[in-house]
Amino acid sequence: MPTFSAFADDIVRPLLAGGFLSDSLRERLLAGLPAAQGAELDALAKAADAVRRSRLGNAVSLCAIISAKSGRCGENCAFCAQSGHYNTASPEHPVLAPGRIAAAAAALHAAGVARFGIVASGKALPAAEISAAAQAVAAIAANGMAADASL
Repeated sequence: MPTFSAFADDIVRPLLAGGFLSDSLRERLLAGLPAAQGAELDALAKAADAVRRSRLGNAVSLCAIISAKSGRCGENCAFCAQSGHYNTASPEHPVLAPGRIAAAAAALHAAGVARFGIVASGKALPAAEISAAAQAVAAIAANGMAADASL
């Protein structure tokens, strides 16, 4: 195991062994991280990178989303440009056809994207729109991509 600092070594040891942080180590990290600076912060960053490389390697997985339904949402989320409660320039369109969603996913899959998500404005879609989204999810999966949805 590489040596970083006494603090970072204690934190990283179980993680590099394939385990997890104990409650006490997690609390120690949460208490110590905000005060870390200079060499200690650098050691923690290097330790975090070592854990990432150990567990995930240097590969990345690309993902993309499509807005299947956009704008005029009835929710009042102050952070969201799609809320109908605010005057924004957010694009508005009804739910996209499953074929259009699948075509967008296929084009991105050809560009190396492995995971494709469908998102829609609003609290919940009506049954007909859920059915269309389910058809799109099936088409995305049939194309060899992982499919996600936030509807």
